[in-house]
Amino acid sequence: MQDYILSGPNNINPVPHVPFGKFLYHRIKEHGDKIAQVDAVTGETRTYTQLLTLSLSVANSLWTRGIRPGDVVAICSENNLDFVLPVLAAYYIGATCATLNPNYTTRELEHALKISKPCIVFTSERALHKIVQVSRSISEIREVVSFNKEFISFLQDTSCSFKPTDESDPGVVTAAILCSSGTTGFPKGVMVTQKNILTVYMHMIDPRYGAINNSDVVLAALPFFHAYLFVCQLVSICTGIKVIVMPKFEEELFLKSIQKHKVSLIFLVPPVILFLAKSDIVDKYDLSSIRELRCGAAPLSEEMETAVMKRLKLNKIRQGYGMTETTLGVTLMPTDKSRFGSVGILVPQMKCKVVDLTTGEILGPNKPGELCFKGPLIMKGYRGDFQATSATFDEDGFLHTGDVGYYDQEGFFYIVDRIKELIKYKGYQVPPAELEAILLSHPDVKDAAVIGIPDESTGELPMAFIVKQPGARVTQQQIIKFVADQVSPQKRLHGGVMFVDTIPKNPSGKILRRVLRQMMKTEIATLSNVKNILIINYINRIINYINLGGPKAILLGLSGPSTIFSASSNLSPCINFDLFKTLVINGPKNINPVPHVPLGKYFYQKIMEHGDKIAQVDAVTGETRMYSQLLTLSLSVANSLWTRGIRPGDVVAICSENNLDFVLPVLAAYYIGATCATLNPNYTTRELEHALKISKPCIVFASQRALHKIVEVSHSISEIREIVGFGKTFPSLLQDTSRSFKPTDEDDPDVVTATILYSSGTTGLPKGVMITQKNILTVFMHMIGMHLCLHPANNTVYKHVCDAQYYADSPVLPVEFFGRLYQIPLLRLVSICTGIKVIVMPKFEEELFLKSIQNHKVTLMYLVPPIILFLAKSDKIHKYNMSSVRDVVCGAAPLCKQVADAVMKRFNLNNIRQCYGLTETTFGVVFTTNDKFKFGSIGKLFYPSKVVDQTNGEILGPNKQGELCFKGPLIMKGYCGDFQATSATVDEDGFLHTGDVGYYDQEGFFYIVDRIKELIKYKGYQVPPAELEAILLSHPDVKDAAVIGIPDESTGELPMAFIVKQPGAHVTQQQIIAFAADQLSPQKRLRGGVIFVDTIPKNPSGKILRRALREMVKNKL
Repeated sequence: MQDYILSGPNNINPVPHVPFGKFLYHRIKEHGDKIAQVDAVTGETRTYTQLLTLSLSVANSLWTRGIRPGDVVAICSENNLDFVLPVLAAYYIGATCATLNPNYTTRELEHALKISKPCIVFTSERALHKIVQVSRSISEIREVVSFNKEFISFLQDTSCSFKPTDESDPGVVTAAILCSSGTTGFPKGVMVTQKNILTVYMHMIDPRYGAINNSDVVLAALPFFHAYLFVCQLVSICTGIKVIVMPKFEEELFLKSIQKHKVSLIFLVPPVILFLAKSDIVDKYDLSSIRELRCGAAPLSEEMETAVMKRLKLNKIRQGYGMTETTLGVTLMPTDKSRFGSVGILVPQMKCKVVDLTTGEILGPNKPGELCFKGPLIMKGYRGDFQATSATFDEDGFLHTGDVGYYDQEGFFYIVDRIKELIKYKGYQVPPAELEAILLSHPDVKDAAVIGIPDESTGELPMAFIVKQPGARVTQQQIIKFVADQVSPQKRLHGGVMFVDTIPKNPSGKILRRVLRQMMKTEIATLSNVKNILIINYINRIINYINLGGPKAILLGLSGPSTIFSASSNLSPCINFDLFKTLVINGPKNINPVPHVPLGKYFYQKIMEHGDKIAQVDAVTGETRMYSQLLTLSLSVANSLWTRGIRPGDVVAICSENNLDFVLPVLAAYYIGATCATLNPNYTTRELEHALKISKPCIVFASQRALHKIVEVSHSISEIREIVGFGKTFPSLLQDTSRSFKPTDEDDPDVVTATILYSSGTTGLPKGVMITQKNILTVFMHMIGMHLCLHPANNTVYKHVCDAQYYADSPVLPVEFFGRLYQIPLLRLVSICTGIKVIVMPKFEEELFLKSIQNHKVTLMYLVPPIILFLAKSDKIHKYNMSSVRDVVCGAAPLCKQVADAVMKRFNLNNIRQCYGLTETTFGVVFTTNDKFKFGSIGKLFYPSKVVDQTNGEILGPNKQGELCFKGPLIMKGYCGDFQATSATVDEDGFLHTGDVGYYDQEGFFYIVDRIKELIKYKGYQVPPAELEAILLSHPDVKDAAVIGIPDESTGELPMAFIVKQPGAHVTQQQIIAFAADQLSPQKRLRGGVIFVDTIPKNPSGKILRRALREMVKNKL
């Protein structure tokens, strides 16, 4: 020690001054037929001989492709046995490796690749589409190679003729460009030399620091693309160690691999140490083979360290400290001594000084300051960023870490805090500056700051403090999602969002993060209290949501253990019982069998039959189209699509408001055997991008209103080859009127996906629901069955308004008239098959709606509750002749009796036929027939169903409330690209669980109570918001209403109402509360109060967006 500059010991052996590729070649050759790698999942093994042969083959292939010394080879992949092959090959040539996180967003990948400028990129399938997309903007990239596809050809030259270069200077040549986040937010490219890595190797075999040896078995549980494991992997190869390769960390696989392969050494990070300390499943496995754990990337607490040492019977956990900029650890716990909480002593040849944060004075023992290092492990610099490099090194060549620490009298180092603001989350470094830049791009954000808040399992969680723009109504959840859509998983705001009045800053404008941390601490008691309430409610809901399952129907009960009803003579014949399917309810058989023909061929034949009947009328312009014209035009579009290369299985997307042309690409796609995906033109670009990434269409048809958004989003969807505007380029698709195109005969309607529809998204971003051709054909047979009375008989043409779009008087959300179920448009397809005239409204306008009914003598309408409410309460109705209306069908959300009665009275109807279904059930699985109905009922079944107790999964009998579950030919194929969500929705018996609470009576009539997730828990009672809303809507001064539960520590949740008053109404909150209380039992009263609002936020199908209301309450409170 001289002037308080500490130095590590000398190396026992000198660092070899040879090209790294040549060093690797000779070391691998020495290890011969020893096992080098084992795949932890498949058990596949590779010897060092095979590793040498394969890596030389890849080197030959790279050389043939023109890769030379100084070029860059990039790898973007999860762990696999092949990962190391292009790395070794690059080093034989004298090239540089750049590793990339496959979880990077396209934005982050583009930035990283622009730094490293690789000639070739090796990638996993998971990252392939992002790499291909980004590569278009990186001129240096000549080739992208998939490990699962093209890479096999790289392994075919096994002549081993390639010899590693002798010309590399290890002290100068950059071996790797590793990504490290800096204070500017984006990853920097850290240039690590060959000598840096060779030095690490000498440190790792030094007996003074717990030398690894060739008898060790190492488990690679962390990602190879990370600097920590990238370097450790190379050291293992040099040493001749057997490495067990895990593709990703999975708890059981991790433990099983240790036991099975007798793993002796593991390189870990604190979250995995925490798992070893606290998980019960650890005791199920024999981990006695472990002789050493090494931990880095973030500090490890003494409590956690002690727990693992005791559990695994270890003398120590060898902690170290380092950065990407220091290649690996610059301090490491020595063999002969240990200190709890310490990160060890300096490794050989390294120097350290601790400097005062204010004066820069070099400090002595036990005085915290900034840690600064110098020596053979220090990086070459940041690639292409001389300014950042200069800012990181001082004039004496010491690298300033930005971390605060100290050393004791014996030279053991301790980490205290950090100067740099990097947040350490699960071993990743998350830069607040990057997140702040994204947050500040949000139009509703005036100022923002991000800090890390302590978390035992992950290290730190990124948390944002937001100053909103004046008048802005953005919510915490919207902020979180805004960021999540633009960053990798580790950078998301896992710590949440707090709204504040100002961001504390010093005079020069720097954020005072310590003040923010203190602010967070003062709020923690309140936040914890709220969090506990929310967790209790969440757990209660999870407990009540056991055994999800559906058109068979099952009820999952709400009121505890329930009685199983035995079969009796007073039950409806449609309810069947047997030993195996007790209380599973079955719908009637089809009058006619569902045709087993391709959907496109079926349409073609039906449209031909209808000839010159009128198919469509534009409600605004009066333009008409006959079925013969519909056929000619749709065949022309099919010809055009075929010419553009659209084939069976491809996806054709439509994003438009209603118009006469909407259905043409739909029909054309079905003639070909392609799949349709329909998109809401009101989606934001974020929602459109999410939806298009699910469906991956080859071509998108868009209205002028949606066109600019589709064009913007298409840049990130590599599958989209063409965008067609209905008002511009679409007419060119109508010019081929030869009718030469013939629909395919080869589709299997049971298997082929006809359409990808999007779920309502009331709890998050929508899922892509795959509907088969058979699903749609089944709907046709239901709709024309005599029990639904939709069969055009006695030359009567049934005319109806469909595919209109209703815009609620709301700045929050435009609500679609028919919503997602009709976006195919499914009812329009039914109309085409039955030869019905359709009056098409481009969007819902009250006067146009009523005028269309009068002018076109509309007889049948499919509506949703917001429109029914308009018909019940608007004074405009009396201005028009509505006498032609003979049938109204309502779906998408429950309809209260008072509103139904009002409409029936106004239109002289005997009934409003309610139905029930989900996007996941294609259409209605329960429907009110013409021959018999009951008020408040949604009708009877088409197919088997069951009602199941939510707590124990028991199937319930009549009049017992539970979750509705359905099974049968209307149930979706699954969620597109989301097997996990599909599995969670469909139970082992094939029943789809709806998440809706309902029951059926003795005659098999079904009734909806509410969504399971929406039930309000008050003192153990479950209060359905729909019941309260129905009562509120019966008040003459109430135009619209919604009810939610707000957290309450003593009772669980309190019912709260949001009310839209009728124009000119003067009703008060107390009058509303009293009105409801007079009609409800005590537990259902509005104890949470009443809030008057301008509109009730709803989704396109008219469902209330209760999450938006909850955010509204949070913001008000």
